[in-house]
Amino acid sequence: MQEAKLKSWKTFCTINDGVNPWNIVYKIASRKIRTSTRLTTLKKEDGTYTTDTRSKIMHMLEHFIPDDRVDSDNKLHRKIRKEIQEPTDMVDDKAFRNEEIANLKKIQLKKGSWRGWIN
Repeated sequence: MQEAKLKSWKTFCTINDGVNPWNIVYKIASRKIRTSTRLTTLKKEDGTYTTDTRSKIMHMLEHFIPDDRVDSDNKLHRKIRKEIQEPTDMVDDKAFRNEEIANLKKIQLKKGSWRGWIN
């Protein structure tokens, strides 16, 4: 009985994709199918398309990281600009102790290490 169940299950899992919609799900989940997505072109606001890798990257940078211009600030941005101009020193601020700095230098970071920033 167990052999018959196993044989039936194996047959079910190998049926043509058109007949068994779960076959593709199984293959994807078990990483037997590898798909790669390749960014070919992007449509720009003016209706034209990017033509090469450089133009795609430049378009994405301009879209996701726009210029920091005062004339395009909204209310929140104006507030932030004003706040960063004000000194942040407080009366009760204390300088870091040498011991604290030494402890920071000992930290071993795997990625994006900022260790070189501490002198």
